[in-house]
Amino acid sequence: MTKKCSETSTSLDIVMREKDDMVKSFNECITKMQQKDHDYSEKILSEHKRVKSKLDAQEKELKKREKHVQHQQAQNETEKKELHDARRMLDRANLEQNKADEDMLMLAENQRKEKEKLDREIIELQKKLDTKQALELEMERMRGALQVMKHIEEEDMEVKKKIESIQRDLKEKEEEYEELEELSQALIVKDLKINDELQDARKVLISSLREGSTRAIVGVKIMGALDNKPFRSVMNKKFPREEADVKAVELSSLWEDYLRDPSWHPFRIITDNKGNSKEIINAEDEKLKNLKEEYGEEVYDAVTVALNEMNEYNPSEKLKDYSASEFFSQTLLGAVHVSSNLPVALIVFVL
Repeated sequence: MTKKCSETSTSLDIVMREKDDMVKSFNECITKMQQKDHDYSEKILSEHKRVKSKLDAQEKELKKREKHVQHQQAQNETEKKELHDARRMLDRANLEQNKADEDMLMLAENQRKEKEKLDREIIELQKKLDTKQALELEMERMRGALQVMKHIEEEDMEVKKKIESIQRDLKEKEEEYEELEELSQALIVKDLKINDELQDARKVLISSLREGSTRAIVGVKIMGALDNKPFRSVMNKKFPREEADVKAVELSSLWEDYLRDPSWHPFRIITDNKGNSKEIINAEDEKLKNLKEEYGEEVYDAVTVALNEMNEYNPSEKLKDYSASEFFSQTLLGAVHVSSNLPVALIVFVL
């Protein structure tokens, strides 16, 4: 019995060390991934600032040339055409840069949500691991009890019944353990697959944003995510531009938290004449009423659109590819549409 207890204790020590190593390795992997995402974001932001500065300098130079042409009253048709083309290209470049700035904010928000999702999956895996270890301990205890009872007189029917009962329980625990092991492996495989797909999607975005010379516009549509434009528009009216951007992000982040709160469900059910029921936004909800009164219709509409999308679409790893406001299911990487002159990448996530 002493030897058996010693073996069991040694086995438990090994299991606990394996658990600690697994958790440590997983945490190191997540830390590296987060650092890599941060470095990518910083690099892209720096590139955007450089391009913006270059565009501003080009615009100033173009204005000087226009004034020079006006002062000299040059009517040379060739030069007029060059100026016109330069203005058109600059306007187009400015439009692309503004779009890229908006996409950068959405990419940062998407990465934050990816991190939250990974954190939830880590907690889930930890729970599964704890349950698995608890089953292992219970199985070891039952095996120990069986070994003890086998040394008792076999003629004792009561002991035999007890042994049979423990054997049945042990078999059930072993089956449950096997199922849990399979579920754990499936969860790990699924997690790796999702991470790979998210990394591929992120690479498409980052690659498109970094290739400034191609003038690519990357559009990101996240089902259930807030449209930041109304928030920025409202804050631009209340604060200087530099402060307005920060205020807009703060307000939109606050409402993102509200949207993710499972206890907040501002919907009511209506029934038509045929007895069909559906959920609609509860306009009398206190939070929504205050939002509308303080920030206006556009911000209110952005929040209600996100609410309806979250309520309508199942939060799984589906992708929506959109064109002219029409959506259809696709794989996680989505679709890339290239026109004759202007490349446009559409990558749309359902949260």
